[in-house]
Amino acid sequence: MENSKNQEEKNVRSVCIFGLSGDPPTGNGGHMGIVSSISSMTKKFEEREVFCFHEVRVIPVFRHMFASKRNKLSTFDNRLEMCKLTFHDIPRVVVSSLEREIFEDLTEGKSDQEKMGVRIGTADVFDALKKKEPETKFTLALGLDTFMNLTDGKWRRWKDVISHVDGRILVIQRDFSLVVDASASTQLKTVHSRTDAEVSERIEILNEEWCPHHQRESTDKIEAHPVNFIRVPSLTSISSTAIRLTKDISFLNSSLKPSVVEYIVAKQLYAFSEDDESNL
Repeated sequence: MENSKNQEEKNVRSVCIFGLSGDPPTGNGGHMGIVSSISSMTKKFEEREVFCFHEVRVIPVFRHMFASKRNKLSTFDNRLEMCKLTFHDIPRVVVSSLEREIFEDLTEGKSDQEKMGVRIGTADVFDALKKKEPETKFTLALGLDTFMNLTDGKWRRWKDVISHVDGRILVIQRDFSLVVDASASTQLKTVHSRTDAEVSERIEILNEEWCPHHQRESTDKIEAHPVNFIRVPSLTSISSTAIRLTKDISFLNSSLKPSVVEYIVAKQLYAFSEDDESNL
């Protein structure tokens, strides 16, 4: 019976979804470091170490959920290409244009005015994913603040999002005051602030709700405790906003993949744009 269960688990694809604006995607101190860490996560299976995910799927936002911010994003084609340049060397990583595909399906035959009112949220993305890949186990990777916003109910169809991933969420922590040790993923380090206490409590509640009792002794840390912190040692305070405002090549090369810097300069994006006010 145990062998049958292990064989079934072995045959199920496990995919982690990482969404971002990618305007631009940052290097080891940001997006690239996060995706690399997720890709290299391991677990014990049949007495050996295996990767937690068969694939990490990076999905750039096609259009911002809020109309007031849509015009502030670079074109999707540019952001998609920069994501491909950033992540293509990382094993098991695929950059997907799924959000654009969903938008095109939803707006087929609609006027430009009607298209303006179409919004694509994370729940819509998972609707499409589950339709295409019903047997795949999906996990959602989120920053800590985004995780709290989701579980505060601030996202459209937020319960559907959690349901689609069966509660499997990786929470990325920047300041590392609250992390999960890789060898004992359920043990939280000392909580030092009220904020950390709230996060810890939120995770405990979700794990109780989404983890069946029979799975809590599982050696698969994601199945045993679906909501986990991931510690990314390379993370810094770098932001895409700061990158968009500078022409400092040295700073850009330290913050982005060099091929992305070359792309930005060649395409005259951000501060290199001829229309940028800083050039006037």
